[in-house]
Amino acid sequence: MQARQVDDLLAHVAGQRPSVLDPWREYLHQRWNEGCQSATVLRRELAERGLDCSIRLLSRYLRTMQATGAIPTAGPQPPTTRTLVR
Repeated sequence: MQARQVDDLLAHVAGQRPSVLDPWREYLHQRWNEGCQSATVLRRELAERGLDCSIRLLSRYLRTMQATGAIPTAGPQPPTTRTLVR
């Protein structure tokens, strides 16, 4: 498995288990920053996009966002290994 971003590697190091919501993280962060903070609305939107998750799982994920107040927008892409080696 290849990490797409640094957060993927850090989550693995920290011992966090993968979540069914991981592929949808960017979408959830974007919607959160747009002001949509309702688990019911977000669950419906995810279901329309093909993900059927429990409201409990999504609510638990959103609580971590509420603790910080907002999720930062995605930063720049990390450099590739080739770029770092050069």
